[in-house]
Amino acid sequence: MDTWALPWVREVWLCGVDQASKTNTMLSCIGWSIDQAPGNIFYQMPDEGSSNKIMGQKLIPMFRESPSLAMHLSPRADDTSLAMVKLSNGVSIMPSWSGSPTSTATFTATYTFTDEVDKARMVGKESSPIDRIRKRIRTKRFGKNFFASSPAGMWIYKGAMSCVQVWEAGARCPECGELIRMDEDHVIIPDGATEESIKAEPETVAYACNACGSLWDERARRHACERGGWVCIKGQDVSRPVDVGFTLPAFPLPDVSLAEIAVIILRARAGDVSARRDLAHSIKAVDYQEDAAAIEGDFILRLRDDRPEGLVPSVPIAAITAVADMQKRGLWFSIRAWGFGLEQESWLLRAGYVDSWESLRRLFYETEFQDVHGGRYVITLRGIDSGGGESEQYVDISRTGEAYLFACANSGIVLFKGVRTLASPYRMTVIDRLPGTNKPLPSTPQLYTLNSKHYKDRLAAKIMVDPNSPGAWHLHSGYTAAQLEMLHRDPATKMDHNLGEFARQMAAEGKDEKGGFWVNPKNRPNHYWDAAYMEMALVDIAQVKFWKQPDLAAQGGRRVLSTGI
Repeated sequence: MDTWALPWVREVWLCGVDQASKTNTMLSCIGWSIDQAPGNIFYQMPDEGSSNKIMGQKLIPMFRESPSLAMHLSPRADDTSLAMVKLSNGVSIMPSWSGSPTSTATFTATYTFTDEVDKARMVGKESSPIDRIRKRIRTKRFGKNFFASSPAGMWIYKGAMSCVQVWEAGARCPECGELIRMDEDHVIIPDGATEESIKAEPETVAYACNACGSLWDERARRHACERGGWVCIKGQDVSRPVDVGFTLPAFPLPDVSLAEIAVIILRARAGDVSARRDLAHSIKAVDYQEDAAAIEGDFILRLRDDRPEGLVPSVPIAAITAVADMQKRGLWFSIRAWGFGLEQESWLLRAGYVDSWESLRRLFYETEFQDVHGGRYVITLRGIDSGGGESEQYVDISRTGEAYLFACANSGIVLFKGVRTLASPYRMTVIDRLPGTNKPLPSTPQLYTLNSKHYKDRLAAKIMVDPNSPGAWHLHSGYTAAQLEMLHRDPATKMDHNLGEFARQMAAEGKDEKGGFWVNPKNRPNHYWDAAYMEMALVDIAQVKFWKQPDLAAQGGRRVLSTGI
């Protein structure tokens, strides 16, 4: 309001989250203008219904309940209506809406107020609502425009940030007294926290002061917000700015709790498109970037347990899967243990890369794993991607043909091909010819065409499960048994775990906005992600969730898996 009253200011832009008193701020500026510098006013809303609501439920009641404004109301009842308010000092307040260019085409005004500008509609070949409303004050030497909205990727955020001077709401630290700009990076969320755990224990979320690092609980944050102020982030040296922008994120608003913010952050980090949009628009008060929403690597790494690489967990195991994602050179693989039951809890045993078919064969058929009791386990379900490409080994056989021949030579291998759209989760085809030729294959492997969106959605949902809950999708610790022993002997030992590349590849893809398809806009390596969704498909095709757990007592307590299924 102080900025609006400055005689040299011609435009004010207020970009704030929902329920941040943007409309009330505009109404207060209208009251000041009527009382201190009278002039005709345009009040523009996105549609006629919202315009009538503002006039009938906010603006007219404000005039009637304010002693200094009520004296300006005309004694004629017809002068105070939803269509127009004519005041006794000659000022008229004219409502309009962006969907009707004619509603602003006739009158001129000294002041214009455009509320929820990012919800405004373009009409035919008309200019934007911003340009149309600006024309209403062309003839007024001291005319002013006020634009306010929560961001939705249209005008408000860009308009606010393009102003000569820009301010952002900040909070003042109760410990060091610094006025800071709060942000997502300083919201402290406990490791392994989930939406459910935060809702049950909201006090576990804190905020770390950007200046001194002191931790604020909800009470301290509210105190910091109430003592806050505006931080100039652009144009500090401009003494008489003609336009001024304000951004009001949710971080310094006492009415939005830290727990609410943390839940939205967790959803966004898990790749939820709507949550990422909500984080941008309703928390950060910025435009949502159209990049695909990807799961973040740190969110993946929270699923690590304390097992060394290759150790089978001490629970009944139904199957061990091995899936390879074929590339032009070599194959990336993932090996995972699956428990019994509908929950389909699983544990990563190994993940890596091999550079030849023979190495993959030995991995698939000669690898053994053990649990802490010495029980031995072998791989029971195997699958490979049959993606195309030219072979570097053969002239007349494609990379897909190599995969088919490998499946013919080694029994029990399922071939996969992913597509974006399919009426069912998968479709099976028997292959009897080399691709691109009429040559018969030595046997007839099965090719499963997978609905990649379906299984990637299921994989993303699995990753959301808390690692301490049934049905979780676990990773190993990232260390070998020897490395863990070294760490136990000397906890101060510095050692990097080997799951960094795994997490990066799992975070390569994200959902686009239009069709909800998984895409890789930056073309980053995503081999482990592809292997993981094929693992989901492999246990689905084999119906592992319906396998009955054997009676261990009848077997004399043996926990050794057979060599096949």
